[in-house]
Amino acid sequence: MAQMSSQQANFAFATAMFISFIDQLGMNFLQPCNVPLGKLMRASNQQIAYFGLVRGLMLLVSTVWLSRCSDLTSRRLAVIVSMAGSAWAYITMAMAASYKDIVFDTFPGTNAGIMMYTFGRALTGFFGGTSPVLRAFVVELYLGNPVLQKQKLVMLQVAQQSVGLALAPVAGSIARLDRQVRPHPALLDRLRRRPLRAVLVHMLLPEEPAGRCGAKPR
Repeated sequence: MAQMSSQQANFAFATAMFISFIDQLGMNFLQPCNVPLGKLMRASNQQIAYFGLVRGLMLLVSTVWLSRCSDLTSRRLAVIVSMAGSAWAYITMAMAASYKDIVFDTFPGTNAGIMMYTFGRALTGFFGGTSPVLRAFVVELYLGNPVLQKQKLVMLQVAQQSVGLALAPVAGSIARLDRQVRPHPALLDRLRRRPLRAVLVHMLLPEEPAGRCGAKPR
């Protein structure tokens, strides 16, 4: 790949930061919805705790396989795979409350809605390990300028963490106000962001610079 100009590199960084912001906004913004949504589906406190547990465990797996995928293929493909899987996950979570009245004799104390939501949370973790992929992209983007590289990594980290946490109380308020979730408004807001991110990934995010460690020759 030809060396990018300073303007192209900055544009690629802005796109990567926005993608990361959308990912983290979805994760942190929706965190307060777990309890009211779990209570709506008649989940126990232990089952609600599993919502966060399964996502965290699967996120550990995601950081390994998604990073490896980006090394062997490209950063762009890894992010697109993550996007598609996360979209599937949030659709599953959005529909979960509609199936809360379906119960199984073989699984007492639970229902189809709780199972769907737990499965959706697991999928968000399994496809949610984009942070190391985007950080690697930024490192390679400014490989020749360590000072600027450090500044951009700090900016990326701020975009990943700050806004989603700041807006989390808003999601909690929405979850408490809405008692008939078919599907949940906060989840629909998350889904509306996905098509926009798909366009950004495919059209704006350039391929990573040449010389990536572990990459196959093009």
